[in-house]
Amino acid sequence: MRTSILPLVSRLSLVAALALAVATPAFAGEGQDGDRKGRKAAKLKRLFERFDTDSSGSLASSEVPERLWNRLSRADADASGDVTLEEIKAAATARREARAEKAAEKLASLDTNGDGLLSADEVGEERYARMVRLDADGNGGVSLAEAREGRAGKRGKRGRRGRIFRRLDKNQDGALSQDEVPEQVWAKISAADADGDGAVTKEEMKAHRGAQGQGERQGRRTRRARR
Repeated sequence: MRTSILPLVSRLSLVAALALAVATPAFAGEGQDGDRKGRKAAKLKRLFERFDTDSSGSLASSEVPERLWNRLSRADADASGDVTLEEIKAAATARREARAEKAAEKLASLDTNGDGLLSADEVGEERYARMVRLDADGNGGVSLAEAREGRAGKRGKRGRRGRIFRRLDKNQDGALSQDEVPEQVWAKISAADADGDGAVTKEEMKAHRGAQGQGERQGRRTRRARR
């Protein structure tokens, strides 16, 4: 008799998803805005309930795979031998805060003149060229807050790009021109000016990023084929 592998696949998917929830603060419903925050929290709750086979409101080692329990058990704050949803959320939040504090300390150490901004002189020309896109207010330097936001990862990346674009677009014409952005920023984004009108729209920037990504993917495929 042939046994379907679908239940096993489903189970493995749940394990992977809950493992990600444990490792990623966003799944705890923290640090997200609006509907996204609610969706992440709701997903974690559903996963938790699927594993909580005895509906006790907590997960025990007998209810989850060993490898997952090894990660979950770190959230057992009261050492009761089981883990509640609240403990998972609290552990994820603590990890997020610890990472943010560590990042803040590192960034502050780079601000050698103590003006609250990171400049090319402080981080080096090459590194600053990568960071300058974070200069949301266009003041020619990257504040610690802007740098921390940039280090937050890819979550909300589209929304952050949109906010930065609107801040830089001083005349609100829907395009960025050379007189609206720092020199280093213009040097980077001017390549996206597809129609050569001296201004870069959101659509042009999106198309340029897409073309760059496609080129990078093709390059990786070519390098793999040569091995």
